[in-house]
Amino acid sequence: MATYSVTIRRDEVSDDTTFYTNITDTTLLDSIFGETQLGSDTVEYSFDRGIGRQAEHSAYVAKFGDGYEQRLRSGINSKKENISVNFNNRNADDIVVLSAFLDNKVGANFDIVLSGETIKVATEKYNIAYNQDAIHSLTTTLRRVYEP
Repeated sequence: MATYSVTIRRDEVSDDTTFYTNITDTTLLDSIFGETQLGSDTVEYSFDRGIGRQAEHSAYVAKFGDGYEQRLRSGINSKKENISVNFNNRNADDIVVLSAFLDNKVGANFDIVLSGETIKVATEKYNIAYNQDAIHSLTTTLRRVYEP
């Protein structure tokens, strides 16, 4: 398992008619995951270098007239984190699978590995750049969530 990555299962992008984006092209799926009988049911995508991680803490602050302040964390998970990741200059089929995965995970969380630590994230938007016919890029900002 890579230090900075997301792992996608084949059944998270295909074979389910309730998905927002259901990939039915078996040739595309086989090129990514391998043939159904012999291939793997997962594929791991490593993030490109230059990951951005922004943290912000939520706190209650009481300010008094003489410049004195009193601070208290707001809630049990007071740390908000956003992680900016890129998948630059990838095969177009890989970007199709990544975007289908993100489409199907709207309203749900998923795991990523960041600095060797597995954390839960969610995202509601991403951007695709069509660099060439067969080479595309995807960027997104993942929001850390504290869910089971």
